[in-house]
Amino acid sequence: MTVRDRIWDWVWVALIVGGFGVASGVRVQDGVVAAGDTPLPSVCWLRANFDIACPTCGMTRSFVSLVHGDWSGAVGWHPMGPVLALWLLVVLVMVPVEAYRGRASVSGRRWFQNVFIAIVLLSVVGGAIRGVLE
Repeated sequence: MTVRDRIWDWVWVALIVGGFGVASGVRVQDGVVAAGDTPLPSVCWLRANFDIACPTCGMTRSFVSLVHGDWSGAVGWHPMGPVLALWLLVVLVMVPVEAYRGRASVSGRRWFQNVFIAIVLLSVVGGAIRGVLE
């Protein structure tokens, strides 16, 4: 284990906490993520320029719905949203536990990388299929 690997673990933790924190501060209203009554702009380049859904379209709304306890909404926006969120929660717990135990970094482990790649690929493929079917 290197110091660099351990730093990456804590970068993951910061990003996960930040992402869930932001998701808890906004809501999905009429299919748009909004802060209070103000709809936030779309960050999807494909949607903005070509009016087509990208493979990860709905992932933000899925996370926001999930954080607010709307499981059916989360799955409806993107079926892999809850799966990715669960994996992120596992990482969030594992990093401090493994650091406390003095074990190797989590993000440097092969299984961590493989699971992350599998979830990303499944999200992209599933989103692409969903986009074609719409």
